[in-house]
Amino acid sequence: MQGDLSLSSCALVDAAGADSVVAVLSGVQLRSGRRVAGPAFTVRFDPTDDPAAPFSDYLELVPEGCVIVLDNAARQGLSVWGGLLTHEAVRRRVAGTLVYGAVRDIDDAVRLSYPVCSTAITPASGRGRVRVVATEQPVDIGGVLIEPGDWICGDADGVVAVPAARAPELLERAARIEARDQQIAAYVLAGVPLSLARHAANETTTQTNVKPS
Repeated sequence: MQGDLSLSSCALVDAAGADSVVAVLSGVQLRSGRRVAGPAFTVRFDPTDDPAAPFSDYLELVPEGCVIVLDNAARQGLSVWGGLLTHEAVRRRVAGTLVYGAVRDIDDAVRLSYPVCSTAITPASGRGRVRVVATEQPVDIGGVLIEPGDWICGDADGVVAVPAARAPELLERAARIEARDQQIAAYVLAGVPLSLARHAANETTTQTNVKPS
């Protein structure tokens, strides 16, 4: 299952409806890139005072198309992602990086159009201050448990996570929502009032499990 960058975080939340299966990652913001989507590759950090402690070797294990999810316990004063890692991630065709904590070298990510999401930005590196203690294990991102393979979608509106088992269903439903909204927008731009545009879209778009936004 490849990342569909046409689908927004809003469409995924709408696709879930009253079902809370789509979790909004509070405080996590997209810092660079237009949008990110893909299955999670998870990494957890703990504090250390060992300058030689493992810090970024995990990158060699990340499959193409995954979103790296780094759990640094929301630490704001030290970064676990920076410019050189961004360059390597681009070379390896990683989909993007999400950090529960701080990142740095945002200019590099912007220049390379590489998606980086985080709860903070700092110029200070965390190397020698935190260490990798687990990969491909569940991580806690602001109270949301993310398992390896869970679907991550991030854009200017926010970042959401979908359990892997529910991702195919909800991605399909979100695609129908996006198609319907694009049809409504086209009608409105053509001069049709919004209320009539919604009615027209209802007449031409399959509405199974689709709720208006």
